[in-house]
Parts: sequence; structure tokens; C-alpha cells
Amino acid sequence: MKNTNYTIADVKMILGRIKYYIEKDQYIISQNNNRLKNIGFIKNYGLKSSMIKSILLNLSPLDFCYSTPNQNTRYPYGELYVFCPTLKFISEYCESEVLVYIKLSLVESPEMVVIVISFHDTKIAEKYLFK
Repeated sequence: MKNTNYTIADVKMILGRIKYYIEKDQYIISQNNNRLKNIGFIKNYGLKSSMIKSILLNLSPLDFCYSTPNQNTRYPYGELYVFCPTLKFISEYCESEVLVYIKLSLVESPEMVVIVISFHDTKIAEKYLFK
């Protein structure tokens, strides 16, 4: 169930917590066999870890779409937060704008960490909460 019961101040607070842990390098990007889209996106655009970190740190409340309860039984009380920023990629041959689907969660295991579950391009635009 999509939760859109947030004010912009709520999302700023959530993003503040997320960015705090990202700045401390307490985050991971899921890149297992269930997350082949993440792996492909990172490889296709040649994204280095510093670039990924920068993308995450530049998320804005305007990029926020919704949250949803975490269905993973290891983290039953967590929320998953969905953001869809539009990023500009420039290569020596072309410039392109890409809509990126980012789903992440704050998890205690045993210390707080941000898990980026989804990090890939998408053709389907989610409905933004504040745009």
C-alpha cells in the first residue's frame, strides 16, 4: 500500500536522516541476483561509488513519490521510501536525461544503515507527491 500521508517537512526530516548515514558511508546498494536492473544501470552509465553517493545526497523532497511498508520479514517495521529524480548524463557523444527509480530504507543491523534496494532507470514515471 502506497503511503502519501507526508508533508514536505516530513520528507525533509526523512531525507536528513538518510543523508546523514550516506555521508558517513553507512549505506549499501543492493547488487544481488534479484537486483540485476541495479547492476545493469550502474554498469551502463559507468557510475562510480562517488557518483552514486552524490546522486543519493542530492535527492530532494520534490523527488519523493511515496513510502510503502517493508515486506521483508527481516525488517518488518521498516518503511521503503521511493524517489524518482531525473538525472542528466553527459558523454562525449551525447547528453541524455534519465528518470531514475530509487527505493531505499533505513535499517538497524546492528547499527543504522541505508539500504538502497532499487537504483535503476525507469520508463514509468511515478506520481510525485510535491511536484
